[in-house]
Formats: sequence, structure tokens, C-alpha cells
Amino acid sequence: MQFFQRKPLLSSNKGSSLIEVLVSLLLMALGVLAFIELQITSVHNTESSFSRNQAMIIAMDLVERIRINKRAWSRYSTMGVLVSSANSAPNVGAYQCSSSQCTPEQLAVADRSEITQFLSQQLENSTALIKPNCRVGSQLACAVVAWNGFDATGCMPLMTTLNANFDIATCVVLEFWPPEYSGVTP
Repeated sequence: MQFFQRKPLLSSNKGSSLIEVLVSLLLMALGVLAFIELQITSVHNTESSFSRNQAMIIAMDLVERIRINKRAWSRYSTMGVLVSSANSAPNVGAYQCSSSQCTPEQLAVADRSEITQFLSQQLENSTALIKPNCRVGSQLACAVVAWNGFDATGCMPLMTTLNANFDIATCVVLEFWPPEYSGVTP
């Protein structure tokens, strides 16, 4: 008779082996790395969204300045590329100029100075441009703002092609009717 039956010691393994612990640590490390990558992507997208928002605000500000000072449209449309600078000091004469004290051309020059200062304060390494007739066969004008070292003149070819790579999108193009066509509806 067998009243006492012994169980083999090796078959009743109740603990974890070293290999199982290492595999679980590896899986946990991969999860932590994926979470870190998600956070990095989130921060990058937030910075990109902030820059795009600042560029749109500057472009809209420039368009509103043109709408207010309609008589100086020729001055705005030929002002060239506005470039941000780390050492751009405010133009004292520009801040003393108001629409009642200045000619339209002087106000346009003051606006150029202020927009250049906004570019320097709000967007790193940025440029802006007013482009009349920005599309072939169109009477629309464009306010273009570019940042991260991208030149605003380089944004214009992107308007005719579909650019789906939003990771490298570093310019905003805002179309508007110039003052000479203010009665025209799109």
C-alpha cells in the first residue's frame, strides 16, 4: 500500500524563472519607450501648431493693415521680403506714426517695421512677403509667412502643387482680394 506518495521536486515549480523575469522587463521597457516616443511627438506637434498659429496671426495682421491703408497698396505690394532679425530694434518713428499724422506711404513703411519686429518676436528665423497676383490667372494677392529658416518666396511654388507632408510645412499662405478689387466677390 502506498499511503505516502512523494511528488518530484522539479515538477512543482511555483516561482518564476530568470528568463521569464527578463522577458517581462523587456516588454515593460518597450512600453516605456513607446510612451516616451509618443510624448516627444506630442511636444513636436504642439510646437508646430504654435508656430503655424503665430504665422497665421502675423499674416492676418498684415492683411488687415493693408485693408486699413488701401491708398498705399502699391507700397505694400512692392515692399519685398520682410526678414526677422534677432537684433531688430523698434523703429521709434514707426510708433509715433498714426493714420492721422502720416501719409499712406509713411504708414506703410511703419507697418513694415512693426511686422518685421513681430516676426522677430514671435517666430524664430522667419520671413514674410506680400505677393500680388499670387496664382497664375488670378487677381488674388497673398500674404506669406515662413519660419524655421524657410524663405517666404519658396512657399509660392507649393501653392500650385499638393504638398501632403505636414511635418515639413513651415509656411502659411493667406489669400485676399487686394484693395483695388475690393468690390469683387470670389
